[in-house]
Amino acid sequence: MEELFKLKAVDMTLFEDEKSKNRTLIEEILPDLAVIEVGSTAVPSLIGKNDVDFLVLTEEGTFSHVCSQLSKNFPVDNKQVSNSAYRAFVLPSTFDMKLQVTSSPEKYGMFIDFLNILKANQSTFKAYTNLKKRFHGKSMSAYRNEKREFIKSVLEMNKRNKP
Repeated sequence: MEELFKLKAVDMTLFEDEKSKNRTLIEEILPDLAVIEVGSTAVPSLIGKNDVDFLVLTEEGTFSHVCSQLSKNFPVDNKQVSNSAYRAFVLPSTFDMKLQVTSSPEKYGMFIDFLNILKANQSTFKAYTNLKKRFHGKSMSAYRNEKREFIKSVLEMNKRNKP
């Protein structure tokens, strides 16, 4: 059966507690690297699946070492791409929480730019919210495809509008 995209309401106290504990755990393992929240939960008031995505950017020369350190503590997420520049890990939680590590921010770090646009541009925020509402209860793969195209178009428009 195909996975469905579902907007979720959660116990926010428990959710924030688990999110904070996982961020702290990652920061203890990787004290010299920034842990960036890159999912919808990083944007105040944005609806979503209430899953958490953290991102760690590292240098190409330290990527393997960083992943080795993380794999001592978290299982690799085999549902996501895994290569010499990107790897994802499943974090311990009753919620869906993941950590993504990349040494290629130009390819995998675009969510930071997208989130900054969402925070600054109300019309983009509303359009993204409507996209999520439109796909509630529908195909996850169709949602991901539409989301990818939406993000791509927002980033391209933002790039064109920069002086």
